[in-house]
Amino acid sequence: MNLSNDKNNENVNYNIHKLYQNNPNPFNEKTTIYFEVFDGFKLAKIYIYNLQGEQIKSFNINNSGKGSIEIPSSELKAGIYFYCLFVDNKEIDTYKMILTK
Repeated sequence: MNLSNDKNNENVNYNIHKLYQNNPNPFNEKTTIYFEVFDGFKLAKIYIYNLQGEQIKSFNINNSGKGSIEIPSSELKAGIYFYCLFVDNKEIDTYKMILTK
C-alpha cells in the first residue's frame, strides 16, 4: 500500500478493507464481528478458526460497505478462537475472540 500526502498521487489507496474486534469479547451469549469492505472486490469472507488452526465456520460477505456478523454462543464450544477477513484471497486482518459458558 502506498501512502502519500501528495494529492496528485494516483497510487494512494483510501479504500482500505477493515476488520474490527468483536464485541463483546469475551462473550457468553452472542458476539458481533464488524467489518468494512469496499467496492471492486470479487470475493470476501470471514473465517473462524479454533486454536488448532481448524476452520470452524465461514461467512460470505456479499455487499460492500460496513457490515457485521452476529454469532450466537450456541454455535461454538467454550474456548479461544481467531477470526480473519479475507478479500480476494488476501488476509486483511485477524482478531482473537473468547467464548465463556
